[in-house]
Amino acid sequence: MFFSSYLEGWKSDRGIIYIIFGPPNIVNKEGQVETWYYGTSQSIRSIAFNFYIVNDPFSDNDYVLARSANYKNSWYIAIGTWRR
Repeated sequence: MFFSSYLEGWKSDRGIIYIIFGPPNIVNKEGQVETWYYGTSQSIRSIAFNFYIVNDPFSDNDYVLARSANYKNSWYIAIGTWRR
């Protein structure tokens, strides 16, 4: 599972990204960072989401999204597509 934790999936950062963008093309875990890649390296619309592990007494699989203004346009496009 990509985003199992003590929270329901839709309440987690990884869960909401999964719901809106679907399954990532590539998931890379390196140390305390998990990166989800959508699209291909040749596409201008490709995006990568970085999640950082949180020290949590309830779960060892709890990550939060590294928020960035770079996600804004992709987010609005994905939400618009999802709503249609």
